[in-house]
Amino acid sequence: MSAAIKSIGTRIVVATDRLNLRRNPGTSSTVIKVLIEGTEGEVTGLLANSTGDGIGWYRIETNAENRGWVAGQYIETASGTNGSGFAIGSVVEVDTDNLNLRPPRQVPAPSPLLSKMAIAQS
Repeated sequence: MSAAIKSIGTRIVVATDRLNLRRNPGTSSTVIKVLIEGTEGEVTGLLANSTGDGIGWYRIETNAENRGWVAGQYIETASGTNGSGFAIGSVVEVDTDNLNLRPPRQVPAPSPLLSKMAIAQS
């Protein structure tokens, strides 16, 4: 697992079987969710080694919009994906009646709606 410092906005993936997502940085902080290996997200804050426990803590937001702090040694930089699980440039088929298109998310503000598409009826 990579110990490299990740910057705010870096796409990450959980690289261990189970990773505690905590309310605050530190091993004594409340666990708010247990993330499973492969969970993707984005770094939204840094607190490297300042809790006295020797752990580099990162504030993250997962693709499922869970927010909290994780120990940095259990996350890796996501490569080759755009956060959806598909490689950038992949052709995909969307099976829905409506689809909202948004630009890439800007941390911390949410992305505005660019367009709304409706499926044409044949």
